[in-house]
Amino acid sequence: MKPGTLDRRVTILRRALTRNEHGEQVETYSELTTVWAQRLDVTAREAFTAQTTIAEGTAKFRMRYRSDLIYTDRLSCESKEYDIVQIAELGRREATEIVGVARIP
Repeated sequence: MKPGTLDRRVTILRRALTRNEHGEQVETYSELTTVWAQRLDVTAREAFTAQTTIAEGTAKFRMRYRSDLIYTDRLSCESKEYDIVQIAELGRREATEIVGVARIP
């Protein structure tokens, strides 16, 4: 992976379940780490090939290989948060590719 292509700062957010003052379970996200990544928009052709529907705000993020990502994590990039829908290893631990769908506020 060429370092020059990693031109976006992406924050990985980890989900945590806590309880509020009423004893109700509340889902919160805290910052796990911030990394450099490449952001690629998912094209309609890719979605058709994968036989899935494309949602507005779907993007791929490529970053150096990480083994600690899970599907309940979120990505934050340029004031948008993305739910992770796919995590893939590229090469032999060369990079990680994440497909995310932008969260609607």
